[in-house]
Amino acid sequence: MEQELEHAGFEVDWTVAETRPALALAIAGDPWDIVLCRDQTEHLRCGEVLELMREMNLDTPCVVLADGSQGDANGLSKEGASSVNGASGDATCKDALAALRAGAADYIAPGEMARLAAVVAREVRAADKRRQRRQSEQQMLETTFRMRAVSRAFVDVHFRLDADGTILDHGEGEALGPQVSPDEMLGRRIQDVVPAASRESFEATIARANETRQPVALNYAWPPDGAQRDAPQRDGAPHEAERDEQASERRFEARLLPLADRQIMVVAREVTASEQTAEALRQKEVQLATVVSGTPIVLFALDRAGTFTLSEGRGLQALGLAPGQVVGQSVFDVYSEMPELLEEIRAALAGRETNLTVPVRGLLFETRLSPLRDGSGEVAGVIGVATDVTARKALEEELQHRLFHDPLTNLPNRALFMNRLGHALARSDRQTGWVALLLLDLDRFNIVNDSLGHDKGDQLLIEAARRLQASLRPGDTVARLGGDEFAILLDNIESASGAITVAERVARDLRAPFHLRQQEIFVTASIGITLNRSSQDSPDDLLRDADVALHRAKDAGRAQYQIFDPEMNVRALERLALESSLRQAIARGELRVHYQPKLRLSTRRIMGFEALVRWEHPQQGLIFPNDFMPLAEEAGIALDIGQWVLRQACRQARQWPTRHPLGLPLEVSVNLSSRQFEQPNLVSRVAGALHETGLDAAHLKLEITESVVLADTPETQHTLRELKRIGVLLSMDDFGTGPAALSYVRRFPVDNLKIDRSFVSSLGRDAETDIAAMEDSAIVSAIIGLAKTLGMVVTAEGIETEAQAARLQEMGCDLGQGYLFSAPLSSDEVNTLIEQIATPMDE
Repeated sequence: MEQELEHAGFEVDWTVAETRPALALAIAGDPWDIVLCRDQTEHLRCGEVLELMREMNLDTPCVVLADGSQGDANGLSKEGASSVNGASGDATCKDALAALRAGAADYIAPGEMARLAAVVAREVRAADKRRQRRQSEQQMLETTFRMRAVSRAFVDVHFRLDADGTILDHGEGEALGPQVSPDEMLGRRIQDVVPAASRESFEATIARANETRQPVALNYAWPPDGAQRDAPQRDGAPHEAERDEQASERRFEARLLPLADRQIMVVAREVTASEQTAEALRQKEVQLATVVSGTPIVLFALDRAGTFTLSEGRGLQALGLAPGQVVGQSVFDVYSEMPELLEEIRAALAGRETNLTVPVRGLLFETRLSPLRDGSGEVAGVIGVATDVTARKALEEELQHRLFHDPLTNLPNRALFMNRLGHALARSDRQTGWVALLLLDLDRFNIVNDSLGHDKGDQLLIEAARRLQASLRPGDTVARLGGDEFAILLDNIESASGAITVAERVARDLRAPFHLRQQEIFVTASIGITLNRSSQDSPDDLLRDADVALHRAKDAGRAQYQIFDPEMNVRALERLALESSLRQAIARGELRVHYQPKLRLSTRRIMGFEALVRWEHPQQGLIFPNDFMPLAEEAGIALDIGQWVLRQACRQARQWPTRHPLGLPLEVSVNLSSRQFEQPNLVSRVAGALHETGLDAAHLKLEITESVVLADTPETQHTLRELKRIGVLLSMDDFGTGPAALSYVRRFPVDNLKIDRSFVSSLGRDAETDIAAMEDSAIVSAIIGLAKTLGMVVTAEGIETEAQAARLQEMGCDLGQGYLFSAPLSSDEVNTLIEQIATPMDE
């Protein structure tokens, strides 16, 4: 640091203090320009440094240098200011805010040491300006009070005249002017004594006093010493005057009071000093007003009775006051509604310097009150400097808000939610009710993001947050923990049924359609519920239990709620163990690909197979994809599994013609998840699998979901065109279950539509008596008819009865698959099946 500062042009003299007494001794003994505080020792924390400097009333700037650690790194964090999700950016924001609020001039974050020289230069300059301004203000005010005292301290001179102005006698004091002594004036007419320029004024004033018999005032000037060297002689013949242009004339003020016997009393005093003092005072006040009018402060002074003698500064404008408007008024009357401020003013009048922050008419002012002492050391009044810190406080509050609120929805974030949950649990022993935690996420929210874009996904989250807030009681808390996951805190509810009621209301409100930029979207929510067992439960315990219940709700089919019970923990641990095993499944060779035949309905000839992954667990046996693929998604290995399945299916399909009696190729279908489709290198991965296995692209069909087509982005269009360019077939899987319409799909190069099993299950029943059969039959018929119009092949899945197969064939469906024909088969079983084919397939 020393080298950096010297390189910046500073002459560096420094000392190190590692204990509180050492620091107190160091900063009390020398006028240091700046204090740099780094939290490197267990003996002295930065918070203690700032506290000690406040106690010693030092204005030396202190800059906090972060040491790169997180959390309460500098001993400055306040209660409740925990980091958010362990994010270093939030922790740095927290430390910086805490340091500034504790009184630090600046905060140098990790990696920002390049700012040090500029920060030191800025703060040293600012501190020097503050010191100069305080000294100037104090000197100006002391001069003001001193001048005002002088202006009242005039000594009167008394003369008695007869009616024509002859001086009869005089009192103690100075003469009427500097040229003659009082005794020399006796017996002479005052008109002959004063300077020639004032004679006519005296003649007229004496005549008016004689005539009106009322007091008359007169102002006159006496030339300076040397300007008229010789006084008028008794014979009235003055010598020639010599002017001294460099001298200043002296000013006098006289008052003529008529007496009995036509005599006149003249009371005179010199006002040169008072006029000069008044002018100097005016100039000083103008200078002071100029200084404070350019800064956003209020500078005021009170006398020992608490009366305003000065009120200046640009800060007055914010209060609706003009400079000097309250001068002459008592502070105890002007701010009678602010007892805290008045108490501190009384303390300052008693001789104590004080600092406080006070709200005034909707604004916040940091105020410093200092006793103003006279020459004898007695308190003569108070000088105060009030700085408008409303904007700064608002910025601090904004930083505080950002630290504990989600920027997208403006809901409390995880840190604030966990804090409130902790307080609720601490109160639970004093309440009769329970603390409930609801954890929810939006089902298949990723489909909205993937298909409609993140912009609409964000809109959905904002609207969902608004609905959640509207669903709760006053005092309950809803927070966004991240992604599409929200948490609800219900404090002091009577029973679990109360939490269930809230969960049902929340689920109902979220099921209503969302209208996002003229597009209607439907979502559901899965909810996990848990209640505290005692005040000893920690917030993390409740959040963990609610998360377990949430996963149970999602596993049970989504769009529902589950209440936590201890047995769920056992299943959660089993789930974790399963996830751990899944990570090793590929390396251990535990994954298998099974194949379900696809047949032409009109001839019942095998046209190809759909590849379906299975996990052959060493202890649990064969596990189906619905039970482990969600785990694979969470674990981040679904893409690896998908690529492995693609290669295996291509390799297997490449071998099938060698086993077919006529050597004919068979088609293999592989499912692509939306996440697989989003891979920027998907086309190269598919091409690589084809090249590696030698399979002709025309014999590979990729089945994609509706969400991929719904995205309709330039990237989606490009990927689909590139897949078609390399020759693979494209099929839309589970068609009819989502919002995609066939008219929408026609813009994409799709070869095949696959009717979802949910529409097939009711076919074959009596459509005249079975409403579901009638509706499903109409939907399937419409899909087949429109697909044929667009030249697409139609495949139905989930066929389990001859009646279903017959009805589909009757409606013109091309291909079918299901347990009616065959369950998924292992590779060996498929090879055996192909070898048994004895007749050509109907093309």
